[in-house]
Amino acid sequence: MNDHDRTASEVAHSLSRRQALKVAGGSALAFAAGRVVPSGADAQTPPSQPADPMQIILPETGITLPTDEVTFRWVDSGDSKALFFRAYFDAFTQAHPNIKFDYLGLPWTEIAQVVPLGVRNGNAPDVFQVPQEIPIAEAVREGWVRPIDDLIPNFPAWQAGFPPVSFVEGVNVFNGRVYTFPRSTSRRAGIVNYFNRAYLEEAGYNPAETPLTWDTLRDAARKVTENGQGQYYGIILVGKQVGRWEQYVRNMGRLAGSSAGPDDIDYRTGEYVYTSDGYLAAIELLLALRDDGVVFPGSMSLNDPQARAQMPQGVAGMIFEGEFTLPIWVRDNPDFEFGVSPIPTPSASFTPMGYQNTGTNHQWLYAESKLPEVAAEIFTYLGSEAGQLAFVSITGGSDPSVFDSVNQRAPVDERMRTVYGIYEKYMRLCPDVRIKNPETSQVYLRLQRPTPSFGEIVQGIYTGQLEDPKQAMQDLQDRQDQALDEAIEAARRDGANVSRDDYVFPNWDPTTDYLESDYAELG
Repeated sequence: MNDHDRTASEVAHSLSRRQALKVAGGSALAFAAGRVVPSGADAQTPPSQPADPMQIILPETGITLPTDEVTFRWVDSGDSKALFFRAYFDAFTQAHPNIKFDYLGLPWTEIAQVVPLGVRNGNAPDVFQVPQEIPIAEAVREGWVRPIDDLIPNFPAWQAGFPPVSFVEGVNVFNGRVYTFPRSTSRRAGIVNYFNRAYLEEAGYNPAETPLTWDTLRDAARKVTENGQGQYYGIILVGKQVGRWEQYVRNMGRLAGSSAGPDDIDYRTGEYVYTSDGYLAAIELLLALRDDGVVFPGSMSLNDPQARAQMPQGVAGMIFEGEFTLPIWVRDNPDFEFGVSPIPTPSASFTPMGYQNTGTNHQWLYAESKLPEVAAEIFTYLGSEAGQLAFVSITGGSDPSVFDSVNQRAPVDERMRTVYGIYEKYMRLCPDVRIKNPETSQVYLRLQRPTPSFGEIVQGIYTGQLEDPKQAMQDLQDRQDQALDEAIEAARRDGANVSRDDYVFPNWDPTTDYLESDYAELG
């Protein structure tokens, strides 16, 4: 049963004793975590500094909320986020009984259907995550979402509480208007290697002590499959989810030496890296695993929640999954002995993956929402340090905060801190063209995504629908180049001072963080 199929009380029963039940105002409230304290209810503890990191403290914002009976609809990708939002929405309704919530945590494959359909029909959720395959600038351009800077009280002070570079034109700011804010840090790769300790030890490996290379990954997967004798396999893939195929190749390819940012551009040259040796080698590795017969046979029909739910059942030795997987297993499968390690690299050495410090887990306010003031109330809390602390603590750290102080204070499983350490070791801050030239935000507003997409092409190569990986990736690169050139030209026609040269950072060293001083060197 997925999180979005469970009530808050059902989720609460599956939590640890520390998380399950707290007492507020003299009455027992079974939330997914934390005790709920309306602002000012605890005179000993100011709302901004809760003594219990799992407290949900509702602040006094001064926002005028609806007085009639309303239902606010929220859709996101669920997972461990559902633990927090079910608890928070219950607390909100306790404080404002006329405001109910319809919360859905959906797999990304379903978000890709539900959100665009709702927008077309004029009844999209009040707040939603934009499907992974749709560029944010496209959602803004098409009028799906609206700004929030006119909704949150004392917005400049609220915004100033975030770390530097949290608000960037073309990321969450468009034409000078702020549309959303980063709820989680962007120093996260999206996948690490989770492994069944017993299966890997029986095969002679402990990836937590000695991270796997591509060769030892294949060897370990073969031995686990042989030991399984048809009952379990070396690895399970998230085959149904297009975005996961992108991550497999992007992350392994960059670690293999194809240095690029999260948009697959090598900022030393300004060129896409789809046809690079690292990306093509990563595809060949996926094909080798397929041909070795070590991939769980049902992988192509599985999305994220389905695939990760199979691991505690013992169907595979490894899965490359996101950090959100860890607290779900800790909560729902406490007897499952698993470890965590970096995703495999070609050898013991590696090239760090580039990330841009603009945050992740953005949520967007539907342009036609009739309840923007409710969204403002929620966003005001989520963007505060108290809200971030409650969120990270309740979710088990699966979505680390943009506030470092929050991540240090939040109580999380030690294996989650291992994940944080992996990201710290394997990721470096890379250039962001929107910081170098803010006018490039106009390019992203006009950039049309090519179809089939990167993930769809890798998926097609794996299934055999596309027979020549190099040619398929060359076609993708050509179409992406054309789309970028056309977007630049369209922005120039509308007055933006932009060019392909904006995407070149000759002083970028992928092994070190790209800092303000590096931008200054460009002149």
